[in-house]
Order: sequence, then C-alpha cells, then structure tokens
Amino acid sequence: MVSERNINIKRHELGDQHSGYCRKEAEIAEMHTDIKTLKRIVMGNGQPGLSVTVPELATNVKELNGTIGNLTTGVSGLLKFQENQLGIQQGKSIVRRRNRWIIGVLIGAVIGMAGIIVAIVT
Repeated sequence: MVSERNINIKRHELGDQHSGYCRKEAEIAEMHTDIKTLKRIVMGNGQPGLSVTVPELATNVKELNGTIGNLTTGVSGLLKFQENQLGIQQGKSIVRRRNRWIIGVLIGAVIGMAGIIVAIVT
C-alpha cells in the first residue's frame, strides 16, 4: 500500500539523482487514491458493494425474465378470451336483429290473415 509517508521516505532515500520519481509522484498518489475509491465501490464501504450487488442483480434479472414470460402468456390468454367474448356479443346482436325481423314478419302475417278472415266473414 502506498501512502504519503512511504512516498516521502522514498524521496528522501533516492535524493536528487532520481528526479523522475518526483515527477511521477503526483500521478502515483492519484492512482493510489483512484484504486482506494474503486476498492470501496467494489467491496463496499459499510454497505454491500458491487461484489455483492451484481450477483443479486443477475438473479433478479433472471427472475424478471421468467415473470415477463408468465405475464406475456397471461396477456395472450386474456386477449383470446376478449376476442371470444366480443364474437359472442356480436353473434347475440345478430340473433336479436334476426328475431326482431321474424317477429315483425309474423305480426304482419297475423294482421294480414286477420284482415282476410274479417273480409271473408263479412
């Protein structure tokens, strides 16, 4: 683990002959900070990190895929039922219209027959 103290000790030990080390010192410290931040993100900082949550998310995605499949099946069945019900209602409507027509024809025939009977009797 690289710390500011370790960097200062190395600078003192190397002296001026390794001035390249001093130029890279800030970059090394920045990379060290980035690595610590990434470690906190992956391992968690008092909370579950990516190492715990990613497998949980993968499990949730699998479960959601199954749920979506079930919902698709259910919606498909519901649409078929709705189409059948609509067909039944349209069929009933056609039968009602036909029945009204037949009743109208029968009433007209009865009235016509009554007129003929009245004409014959008188």
